[in-house]
Amino acid sequence: MERSHTSQGSVDQGAKLRLLLGCLALLVFAPDLMANTASPLMFQRLRYLMWANVLIALVEAGVVCAVFKARPLTAIPLLIAANYASAWIGFVFYGSTNGVGVIYGFFDDPVLQMRQVFWLCFLLSLLASIAVEWPCFAVALPGGQRTWRRSLGAVLVGQFVSYTCCCMWMSGVTIPAPGLRADAALTFAPGDHSVWVYYVDHDSHDVHRVRLDGTGAELVLDANLLGDCPILGAYRAVEGTPWQLWGYGSGDREARLLVDDFGKHAGSPPTWRDSKMPSHWTLYFAPEILDLRGESEPKWTYRYDYYSGIRAARGEGGEWVEWLGFDTPFGSWQPHAMTVIPGDLVVFEMAGRVVLWDVEARRYGVMARGFAPVVGLDR
Repeated sequence: MERSHTSQGSVDQGAKLRLLLGCLALLVFAPDLMANTASPLMFQRLRYLMWANVLIALVEAGVVCAVFKARPLTAIPLLIAANYASAWIGFVFYGSTNGVGVIYGFFDDPVLQMRQVFWLCFLLSLLASIAVEWPCFAVALPGGQRTWRRSLGAVLVGQFVSYTCCCMWMSGVTIPAPGLRADAALTFAPGDHSVWVYYVDHDSHDVHRVRLDGTGAELVLDANLLGDCPILGAYRAVEGTPWQLWGYGSGDREARLLVDDFGKHAGSPPTWRDSKMPSHWTLYFAPEILDLRGESEPKWTYRYDYYSGIRAARGEGGEWVEWLGFDTPFGSWQPHAMTVIPGDLVVFEMAGRVVLWDVEARRYGVMARGFAPVVGLDR
């Protein structure tokens, strides 16, 4: 009889060991899987809400069973439920305007503090995961170990495992490149009065313009371009004629002529059709980068990627060593309406801000709150 108990114990231990090894294999070979309220891919790839949490729960259950002697048949369904609960709570919170607004409200200007926004969201997600999943981890423990200290230890171990998966996945997260600094005062911007940046004001939805250094902001036209994605665009029917500024809002059936002559050298991404109707698809999902530099001037090459923001390489064919974007588990701000101007400066919109980026100086700043910037050069 004693030999039978010994044999049964060996089988149980062997089964637990195989379960643990299988879970560790998932941890090694599935680095892009993560769960909890910090599950990023939920915004872009909703399939992770359907099946990835099961795999992460198996990893957590394997570790908890090995460390705390929990029974697999009890721990696995409980931890699957815990992962799905925290994942959906995180998805609803970060996927809603109000939820994200609460986080961004801690900052004067989130675009200038993108790294801080990311790490605060990460910390809050970790704390929320612990709070949501703690009861399930407590119930998963053997009857004599369900003290608050043991259950807290179990949930912390579980979060260590799942957030290890998170950190392995983090290579897909885009925040500003290391060493790229935000400059709220725009001290790096040239005081060039031959350059105006036209944009749709964030609050009034009228057309304003501003200098590169953020000075001289003024109302150009009471245009009332409504909607979340108003568009400005430069257009001219004949080569050599002055550029015209056109605008389009959600209340317009067609684009409107706003300014008849606003620059000798201009343009707008995307290229407008002959009917002067802008393409929302081209602007927001496959945008071009308009280059207004002279042929002999460019030192940097630029590329846009929807998930990676704007990337820059020194010269043609160089390595993409600089980037500016924000694509994270907690929110994404894709740059729009990008224009490169003399001096290797990039003007674009991000998160309702008109941004200026000096790649060479490795600094960026916000010129104004608004949408759809279009650059007009007087020279």
